[in-house]
Amino acid sequence: DHETEGTHTQIGSDVAQKYGENPKVVHAIGYHHSDSVAESAISVLVQAADCRDVRLCVRVAWNANG
Repeated sequence: DHETEGTHTQIGSDVAQKYGENPKVVHAIGYHHSDSVAESAISVLVQAADCRDVRLCVRVAWNANG
């Protein structure tokens, strides 16, 4: 019944941070659709779990690692 502005990654990160989630988890939630540099292994794992296109996942992983 509530309308909240923002993407699901922004909203998810905000909610996780509001409730005191570990900063690495907060970053992973916000990062999982991003081409930015991962801050931890959990960010890469969450993004990989969310991948629907293997070619996209390989490109993102390659850019993050190299």
